[in-house]
Amino acid sequence: ADNHLGEDVALKLLPDDLNFDPVALDDLKRETLKARKLTHKNIIRVHDFYSGDGDAPFISMEHVEGMDMAGLSLHQNDRIFSWEGLKPVIEQLCDALGYAHDSKTIHRDIKPSNILIDQNGQIKLTDFGIAATAHDSMSRITQTMKISGTLSYMSPQQLDGRAPKRTDDIYAIGATIFDLLTSKPPFYTGDLPHQIRNLEPIPMKERLEDLEIEAAIPDAIEALVRKCLSKDPA
Repeated sequence: ADNHLGEDVALKLLPDDLNFDPVALDDLKRETLKARKLTHKNIIRVHDFYSGDGDAPFISMEHVEGMDMAGLSLHQNDRIFSWEGLKPVIEQLCDALGYAHDSKTIHRDIKPSNILIDQNGQIKLTDFGIAATAHDSMSRITQTMKISGTLSYMSPQQLDGRAPKRTDDIYAIGATIFDLLTSKPPFYTGDLPHQIRNLEPIPMKERLEDLEIEAAIPDAIEALVRKCLSKDPA
C-alpha cells in the first residue's frame, strides 16, 4: 500500500545495474513521464519512478485485481478463445492504443501477458515503453544484445532496431490475436529472427489444423491479422 496515495499500488522492479547508470535512469524517467500523461480507462495509470540509495529502481503504478490474457488462456479449451469472446478485448486494446498513438506514445511490447482483465471485464494495458527502454539500457550497459520487446510479437522493423512507430504496435496486435485464437504466436520455434524478417506467417486456420484443434475463425479476421503481420509497414 502507498501511504502517500492512500491506495494499493503495483511495483515494477528494474535491474540493479540500471541504478548505477545516469543515462539509463534518465531514459526511464523520460518514459515514466510519458506514460504518466496517458489517462485512459484501458491503460494502467503510472504513478512515479524511484531510484537511489543503492536499491534497485522501480516504478509504481495502478494495482489491478484480475488476470492477464496469457493466464486466462490456460482456462480455455485448447488454450484458445473464440473470436466472439476475444472481440471486446481487442476493441478495447485498439481504443487504448489509438489514444496512445495520438499522444505520440508507442507501446513496443504488446503481448497477451501485458493485457490485464479486471473483475469487470475491462482491459488494462500495462508496460508502455518502460520494459523496452530497460532492455535497451541493459543492452548498452552489458554490451549484450537485448531486444526491446518480445521476439514472437515483434515486427521486422523493431527487430532491426529502427525508431519505434505505431506500425510496430499494429504488428504486435496481429501477433497477439493470432496467439489467442490458435494458442501459439505466428512464429514460435526455430530461427525466429529469420522467420520474422523473411517468411509469411502460416494462416491461422492452417495452424489450428496442424495443432489438431477444431475452431472457427472468421475470414475477415484472418485477413485482418494477415495485414497486421505484413512485412511492409505500409
